[in-house]
Amino acid sequence: MTTEKGLYTSGAVAARVSMSRACFLYLVERGDSPAPTFQVPGRRLFTEADVLRIEAALAANPDLRGTSEREPPSESP
Repeated sequence: MTTEKGLYTSGAVAARVSMSRACFLYLVERGDSPAPTFQVPGRRLFTEADVLRIEAALAANPDLRGTSEREPPSESP
């Protein structure tokens, strides 16, 4: 969901980066993903700049996306 002021909810950000909301919030809580600019009671609101930083962080570290996004391990001889 995008608010009328161009802010994104955590669910909207998670959908944009193709990740479950729970997984995305876990990364935010752990500090592995940039935190939102705005927080109001019960809501995290992300700006477009926040979303771009999150996309860059995920691109720089694909392991943050979880096992389904990783390349399979190479086979040892």
